[in-house]
Amino acid sequence: MGERRTGVAVSDPLGWTAQPAGRIVHQGGTELVEKLRSWVARYQPVEIVIGLPLRTDGRPGGGAVERAEAAAKRIGRAFGLPIVLWDERFSTVTARQMLEETEVWGARQKQAIDSLAAAVFLQAYLDSLRSGRGRSGRDHSSDPPQQEQERHPEKEQQDEPKG
Repeated sequence: MGERRTGVAVSDPLGWTAQPAGRIVHQGGTELVEKLRSWVARYQPVEIVIGLPLRTDGRPGGGAVERAEAAAKRIGRAFGLPIVLWDERFSTVTARQMLEETEVWGARQKQAIDSLAAAVFLQAYLDSLRSGRGRSGRDHSSDPPQQEQERHPEKEQQDEPKG
């Protein structure tokens, strides 16, 4: 989950495969939640998996983990769905390699990278469920609803689900 762009991926109804679905361009927490509403309405997920940006050694580092955890709480309160924070290490590197292998470069790669990276770590999560490693994320769906105070009037672009 980026500060300005967030990739979206979805799984098939049986939870076997992850597919890139698009990206959301946003200015922060409240705007991200508002833009997620149309995605949640369209795909009707049973849970939401959010990337947890860990260091390469697996330890949390920097403010990115705290931002992901805060976003998880905000999204859990907004939608009342289970939220899983899942290790996203190397998902962008993997996505970039996949795009380069298929000769996707430049602006096309920039458009696709966030969503493909989301699909990479969503697939890892789905695989872990099937392998019996289970759900190891944190569930923020029981956090009490709360009115968000921050507002970002400037909009970069309206990102709605396509299709």
